[in-house]
Order: sequence, then C-alpha cells, then structure tokens
Amino acid sequence: MEHMVKANVQQRVERTMRRPKLSICITTYNRANYLKKTLENVIAFGSLPFDYEIIVSDNCSPDDTSSMVADLIKKCDRIRYVKQTHNLGHEKNMNSAFRLAVGEFLVYLADDDMLIPDAVVETVQYMEQTPHVVACYAPCEFWDNASMQSRYSQKVWK
Repeated sequence: MEHMVKANVQQRVERTMRRPKLSICITTYNRANYLKKTLENVIAFGSLPFDYEIIVSDNCSPDDTSSMVADLIKKCDRIRYVKQTHNLGHEKNMNSAFRLAVGEFLVYLADDDMLIPDAVVETVQYMEQTPHVVACYAPCEFWDNASMQSRYSQKVWK
C-alpha cells in the first residue's frame, strides 16, 4: 500500500508539472454502459488546441465499470480512474473528482453526458479572455432518446 501511495504522489507531481488546461471530471456509479459512451465521446475529440485530462471517480460500482475503463485507458492515456473503497454519496464522489483534477479549468460531466468539442473550446477561450469570471456553463443541448430529437439548446453568452 505504501508503494502505491508513493506512486500516486509521484504521478500527481508529474501531472502538476505539465498542468493541463482542462480537467474533465466524470462521476459514476454502476452505469458502465453509459460511462463507456461518455468516455468514447470525449476520447473521440482527439486533440484540442489545449491539453486536457479525464478524471473518472467511480463511487464503488459493483458492475464492470473498472474493467471497461481499464480497456479504454489502453486507448487513451488521458484517463485517470479512481474507484472509491465504499460508496461516498454523489456529492463527496464529485468533490473527490475535483480534488484529483490538476487542470486550470474544471468541467463536471455526468456519466451519461456528451460534450461538444467546439463548445468546450469556446468555453475555455471565454474563461481565458474573462479572468474575472470564475464559473460558467457551456452552450448545451438536451437530447431526448425516446424521440431522438433535441429538446432544448441555449447559448450562454454573445
């Protein structure tokens, strides 16, 4: 266990030295099928005009979340996965994901959400250009799987 703690500390130091612009923080519990689609969506971004990391904080899922994420980590070294030793509840699990993040900016993503790459880039640019703003949300679109149509779309700034 001590070796694992030292290795984790060393990894955190190395990540901090190459601090990414954005940390995408995803929380999950027992929803491997949804999480897989979300991670595949983020992995499909490929390169953005800035570095980013993907933090997955698993709230001690009893399903196959761990093995599914392990398979995706082989394809994408941006993913950092942490499985809680017991179920912390959603709020503490989300706080855990935020504490693990080392990016200049953080974005929360539920395990069934999808990001739109252009919206991510635009939001990061907005945050860089307006340093007095400490929080915002990106343009969003709500998708209804039943009707396979967009229900709502909003742009937050002009």
